[in-house]
Amino acid sequence: MISFQTSTSVIKKPTTAARTPTVQIPRDLTTALVFLDSAGMDINAKTLLTVLAIRYTHNCNIDECAESIHNCSKDNATCSNSEGSFNCSCNPGYRGDGYNCTDIDECSQNIHNCSNITTTCSNTVGAFKCVCKPGFIGDVHNYTDIDECSQNSHNCSYKTATCNNSEGSFKCICKTGFSGDGHNCTGAIQ
Repeated sequence: MISFQTSTSVIKKPTTAARTPTVQIPRDLTTALVFLDSAGMDINAKTLLTVLAIRYTHNCNIDECAESIHNCSKDNATCSNSEGSFNCSCNPGYRGDGYNCTDIDECSQNIHNCSNITTTCSNTVGAFKCVCKPGFIGDVHNYTDIDECSQNSHNCSYKTATCNNSEGSFKCICKTGFSGDGHNCTGAIQ
């Protein structure tokens, strides 16, 4: 229900026009000026208010969102117009009352969809991203193990160790007759 107050000023102004009052209705509906013809024809205030109410009943709502006259969080919320008012709601990735919205750290709160096996979660402003762990390549949800052994991207001793690929990594194992950590294997070469 929209209510408004209207004050009416009646100013007699001679005209040569027909004997019909001219009513100027301003947009703010706070004042209505009625110009009377030279015979002093009058409209009573009740009739004028009825005319105003009928004419503007459906046009009184101001879209605060479209007019940018709301106080929603500037960059982190969405304004939704409603009859006679507006609502503010935080954008996805943010929480708050719509007027003050703060970033949600999806990573620390474990509310992300990154694979804990193949990726790590990295928080960003208003979102998060999944980053491949060392030993994996891929896009957001499809990760593939890098086979360091078949790609020769390992650091195993070439002649004295064998590379064994594992998910997300690899392991160097000294060949039979050699000992060490797989990167440096010692023993007699036969």
